[in-house]
Amino acid sequence: MINESTAPLLTMDETWTVFDNVSTDRGEFIKKFVPEIYLRPEVHSDTRENFRLIRKLLEHSYFEYKFYDLGALKTMFTMEMALKLRYQEINNEKWGEGKKLVQLIKWFEDRNYFEVYNPEYLKSLRTIRNVMAHPYEHTYSGPHSSYLIQHVIDLVNGLYEDPELCKQRMVTTMSIISLLEGFKEEIKVYGKDNTYLAHRAWPGFLNNKGCKEILHFYYKPWYEIPKEDLTTNQWGLSPTVYFKATSYTINQDHLLLKDESGDELMIGAITEQHELEEFRRWRQEYEKFNQPTGDYLFTHTRITDTFLMHLREFHKI
Repeated sequence: MINESTAPLLTMDETWTVFDNVSTDRGEFIKKFVPEIYLRPEVHSDTRENFRLIRKLLEHSYFEYKFYDLGALKTMFTMEMALKLRYQEINNEKWGEGKKLVQLIKWFEDRNYFEVYNPEYLKSLRTIRNVMAHPYEHTYSGPHSSYLIQHVIDLVNGLYEDPELCKQRMVTTMSIISLLEGFKEEIKVYGKDNTYLAHRAWPGFLNNKGCKEILHFYYKPWYEIPKEDLTTNQWGLSPTVYFKATSYTINQDHLLLKDESGDELMIGAITEQHELEEFRRWRQEYEKFNQPTGDYLFTHTRITDTFLMHLREFHKI
């Protein structure tokens, strides 16, 4: 029997001290390192229970760092379980014994249950799952695996969305992406009061759930790059502009957006020769700044993936 008066107090695992600005306060630790685990109400109770335990493992990694990796491992196994449970709910029969995970993923992919635009994305998740299930050595990554946990949650929630709406979103989004790619990052944005030259534009997310579609759209206008940033290779973030469109029209050579107040944006290619020459000179300077700092990964609000940000809000509707 343990004498409670002499039992050691549980304290933060010293491994966490390698991270910058880590508070020893457990509440602050959880806010910083434990991702949000939101599951749609329709998600199977067994899947929900697994994620309850996963969250507990992540919270208790405060005391034992490697619990985080146990949480990531259980997440990858839960992904397969969630797929099998959803398959059974849809088809009234279990996924066949001996059938492979790759076949199960393909079944859902063919029926538009995954809103995935990177053709390697699902393959990568399956590969990571297999490596974790059949390790050759002991490894651990701690909170660096939090993105895996969140991506699996995204896929699980997507299993309970309308696949026909998902298909429509993807077709429309790919049409917009294809149009924008044709501008070769030499973009002209016509606003109500001003016109902007932009070096990047993209659809953040198309919300087609409900009576009115909403297109979350972003673009990066050219801007005055601080000379000291160019000479010292100073880290910096280029500005990003957000436009919430409640209607849109995809034309052959431009995209027309309108918000709920009636303001419009028209996005097309830079066609005037003097503007092209001036823009290309600017971009040469920007690329000296951009490549070393990785500015292209960020917006001024430090959003690293606008699609996932809006997708996760979409799943809560």
